[in-house]
Amino acid sequence: MQQDAPKHHIRTGQFRTCYCERIALLLRFIGNKHWFGITAMFICICNAIREKDIRATARCNAGGAEDIYGLLGFQPQCRQCLEDAEAVIADERSPSFA
Repeated sequence: MQQDAPKHHIRTGQFRTCYCERIALLLRFIGNKHWFGITAMFICICNAIREKDIRATARCNAGGAEDIYGLLGFQPQCRQCLEDAEAVIADERSPSFA
């Protein structure tokens, strides 16, 4: 099945984006906000993987983002999050001199 080009929204004059992009924008907006005392930063929208999940898995296991996703029971879908996931993994594994 072929995906159609973005459709032009008649009322707002804007192009519609896919559902995943809209969710990603929303989660980036609220990602670092405190909701009921809980901070949740989603790295992978498709699989709903949080930064804390990647950090906890990276602490105890070797490998890159795709390996960590596999250990969590997921597989990258759109692959837009892999760069951010690699950055979180590198940050977690870097020596801390505090």
